[in-house]
Amino acid sequence: MQIEELTNLLKKSRAKSAFLFCHHNADLDSLCSAYVFGELLKRIKPGLDVSIVAPGGLSKLSKCVAQRLSLSIVDPPSLSSADLVVLLDVNTLEQLDCWAERIESLMVPILVIDHHAVHPETRKLASLMIVQEGATSTAEIIYRLWVDSGAELDSREALALFLGIAYDTRHFALANSDTFRIIVNLVDHGVDVEEALQMIMTPIDLSERLARLKAVSRAKIHRIGEWVIAVSEVSAFQASAARALLNVGADVAIVGGVTGDELRISMRSTQFFFKNTRLHLGRDIAAVIGSEIDGAGGGHGMSAGVNGRGDVVACLKKSLSLMRDGLAATEDPH
Repeated sequence: MQIEELTNLLKKSRAKSAFLFCHHNADLDSLCSAYVFGELLKRIKPGLDVSIVAPGGLSKLSKCVAQRLSLSIVDPPSLSSADLVVLLDVNTLEQLDCWAERIESLMVPILVIDHHAVHPETRKLASLMIVQEGATSTAEIIYRLWVDSGAELDSREALALFLGIAYDTRHFALANSDTFRIIVNLVDHGVDVEEALQMIMTPIDLSERLARLKAVSRAKIHRIGEWVIAVSEVSAFQASAARALLNVGADVAIVGGVTGDELRISMRSTQFFFKNTRLHLGRDIAAVIGSEIDGAGGGHGMSAGVNGRGDVVACLKKSLSLMRDGLAATEDPH
């Protein structure tokens, strides 16, 4: 069992201090997973000093939830005292910003907990990997570790896991039967569903709404067989803009932009597209783009991203080309 591997890692490392890293601009799944996993570590090893680190800060929604749950974020951390580093919901080291090189240079165990396709560089770095690609969120994995440990969740920890799962499943639109079984158990631990969902239903501000509208107005529509692919460019809120393009009818949305010298591309597809094509945006598109620029890419089958430096127009064209090749391969009976 993976909980036994985790317990053995803690014993062997004789850890007194653990640093739990979320990904850049940490979303609710990353933040809430870090918090609840930190509480589990303290149950397994009483007296362990646990710190949550959010490179580049938290997302706007995560900041609100962190305040509601009274979560403390260490920024900047002093890694000199680290005995254990945990990466939660982190697909590539590029998602750690300037901390990537520092973590790589540490001579301490590194634990990776994630539900994305594993990046080769991350695999090389890890002392232990707890990765379940079938999970809809990292929070689901954390919940299973709690169950396997025999420890009991309190209402605050249950709420944090609920929020992480709700966020990453788009308010349960991407949930499966295992997800709903977990949700039932979290509710039994004191989660008020209506109140919890209200916490993550924040109104979209003007700048994000404008980015969505610009993405739709600038979108170039491509027909590949029966599928509609929308490609657009905005300088911010690429993920939100990609979701907006799906909402207005695209099967796949690819939105890129450059802020300063940083290139960002967000990719989204509908569940219907993924089920019928099995084209994995994280593995088949984003990871390839990331490997060709000064950055990295990865993600889920229906949700992926690229971060780095490069020409946004060229990267969008390459993404579309990979999409065409991937769809052609799925239609080829040989």
